Amino acid sequence: MHGNKNDLSDELSNYALSIGAGKVGFADLRPYSQEIRNIYGNTCDGYPCAVSIALNMPSSVIREISHNGPTDTYARYYEVSNIALDIMAMKITDWLESRGFRAFPIPASKVAKEGMRGIFSHRAAAHLAGLGWIGKSCCLITPDRGPMQRLATVLCNAPLKCGVPMGSRCGDCTCCQKACPAGAIKGIVWQMDQSVDERVDRSACKELLKNNFETHGNNVCGICLSACPWGKC
Repeated sequence: MHGNKNDLSDELSNYALSIGAGKVGFADLRPYSQEIRNIYGNTCDGYPCAVSIALNMPSSVIREISHNGPTDTYARYYEVSNIALDIMAMKITDWLESRGFRAFPIPASKVAKEGMRGIFSHRAAAHLAGLGWIGKSCCLITPDRGPMQRLATVLCNAPLKCGVPMGSRCGDCTCCQKACPAGAIKGIVWQMDQSVDERVDRSACKELLKNNFETHGNNVCGICLSACPWGKC
């Protein structure tokens, strides 16, 4: 017996927080199954729920990023956070499987072969779980931390108490769009059925990341994170 939905959700939430997650939420994927299949294929088939975990990035490191590009410190913590998130996702997967549920962890920073698109969108999962909204920068933005978090996702079939998606609070703000040195951000409000190309010029973004790799050894930028007014201390 797994107990009721609330008890299971509380137990899993407490476990995720105990292993280092800054936030955790649960998303009901069923209302969006067709949109998900159209964009991401059949990866999510058989997994009606997503566990979304967020790891807070140091705000001081994010704010250090300037229009000249990311710092070596940010590049390092970007890499470290992805490893930490993957470990948490594996532990949550084990937690669910040990209780008889099916679970599938999505790596924190893994893109499909064509690039700039994940196996499944961590940001979409976090948004649907009610952790925040997806900004014009395509980053998840939370009321307290802004875009200063990294994400991972575990798909599962556990009967969890799911959150309610949060509406966008970007309004007329164009800070991220103006700050983007590649001019890649189009300033479009996110919709579940949109392709990445409708929101971001992927070619321009990839070229900038390629140049950053030569400098920092990692495909990172972070300028839009630093430019966002949400979450500033």
